[in-house]
Amino acid sequence: MMKRIAILLLLLSALGATAQNIAVKSFRALPMDITASSKEGKRIDQNGQVAALIKVVTTEKGFTFEGGALGVIDTKQRNGEIWVWVPRGLRKITILHQQLGVLRDYIFPETIEAERTYEMVLTTAKVETIIKEEVRQQFLSFQITPANATLEVNDQLWSVDAEGFATKYVDFGTYDYRVRASDYLTEAGKVTVDDPENTKTVVVNLKPNFAEITIKVDADAEIWVNNEKKGLRTWTGPLGNGTYLMECKQEGYETSRTTKEITIEMNGQTIILQAPKPIYGSLNVASSPGMATIFLDGKDMGKTPKSFNEVLVGQHSIRLTKDGYTTHNETVVVKKGERAQVNASLKKENKPTTSTVNPTTVTPKTTPTNRRRSYFVLANAAYALAPQTSFGLTVGSVKALGWYLSFGTNFSDIVAPNTCDGEGVIEGMTEEYSYSGNKATERIGGSVGLIVKLLDPLDIYLGGGYGYRGVFWELNDVENGAWVYNTDDSYRGYSLDAGVIIHGGPMVFSLGIQSINTKYLEAKIGVGISF
Repeated sequence: MMKRIAILLLLLSALGATAQNIAVKSFRALPMDITASSKEGKRIDQNGQVAALIKVVTTEKGFTFEGGALGVIDTKQRNGEIWVWVPRGLRKITILHQQLGVLRDYIFPETIEAERTYEMVLTTAKVETIIKEEVRQQFLSFQITPANATLEVNDQLWSVDAEGFATKYVDFGTYDYRVRASDYLTEAGKVTVDDPENTKTVVVNLKPNFAEITIKVDADAEIWVNNEKKGLRTWTGPLGNGTYLMECKQEGYETSRTTKEITIEMNGQTIILQAPKPIYGSLNVASSPGMATIFLDGKDMGKTPKSFNEVLVGQHSIRLTKDGYTTHNETVVVKKGERAQVNASLKKENKPTTSTVNPTTVTPKTTPTNRRRSYFVLANAAYALAPQTSFGLTVGSVKALGWYLSFGTNFSDIVAPNTCDGEGVIEGMTEEYSYSGNKATERIGGSVGLIVKLLDPLDIYLGGGYGYRGVFWELNDVENGAWVYNTDDSYRGYSLDAGVIIHGGPMVFSLGIQSINTKYLEAKIGVGISF
């Protein structure tokens, strides 16, 4: 019945071919749409200028366009619209269709400008009839958890994005799907697509094939599962069905081991492991002379001689002290079932002898008050008219000649998935976008160089290194904001650094300039101390 109605409507359309079946519903400029200047949408007319782009919105296909003497440069069919490139200054356009007829010499309501995007919405007499009878496709979408799962539809692999979404425009019919992910149970099913007006969405939440287990031990011991270190004292993570070897390891202790069977039903449970048992050895400490204080691993343990019967195996430090004698330090290794020995001979301290000197015969040494100190440390601040402020540190040493190392940053770390030029054009971006007006910068650089003493208290310095300054613009209508890296306003490459250093007793001051590729300049000041 539907096919007969469609045939009848087509015959009526043919009989009424002289009627006006094409009309322009609206025509407007799209000031925020830069498709005409983008990589995909850019065309050049016969005069070498960038053409204007008219996005003709229609569900019909088969249209052709004529622009008179100036002509139409190019056309491209897209989903739901036709892109038509025309030269600057085109006054009118003719729209032709084999079944719908001709809309001749449509006059544009505004002047067509180069490198600009416009929108023309068409209406036709048989759009509704053709859509209802001919469109037999629909969007099929999957929303999958976890997002790293793989999706097969009719044995074909679909791409799943980082948020777990997969979408395609498909023909009507019934589709078999299968969703898989490591450590999750596979889910399979069927979905029928038969409604062209709405998106068919299938939500798949895979059931885990593992248990979230917490393992604890009441000791400063490492937790190991199947010979893999998991953590210290406690660990929480997924374990699939199976048998696991669980160990607690600690230096000087006997490793505790247990085997556990893990099932999905144990999800959320906590397993308490037995703490490692200490392994002891013995230690004797003696000295000559005796009654020296014993420090075992820094802890006062009494006087020599002394015997220790429960000392953890492994290395231990021994320190013996006694007034009038030099300190004795020794490292001893205690082994299981053995008694280690420390026998120290303490040496008397050599006290310096004093002599009486006639004060009249001693000439005291004097220290010049203007003695220059060799090393210095400066805290730096750099500023550019961009504007840009960064902070850093400079260290160095100088007498007649010297050296310095300098580093600076603005402590900014910005992630930008796209790049643009100085006009804001994003390469490869086809969707409509605009900027919020917010800008941000990154700055980092370092240099090394020489210092030459001119005269007290003035030095000059000159050096070079690497510098980077990145400029980022923020897009509108992007969740949490999205930054775009501006390649024209950013710089990176070799850095030149020059200026003066002034010494004022323990204080040091610096003043200079630094650049990136000799294009980006900053004033740089510093203040610090010398020693």
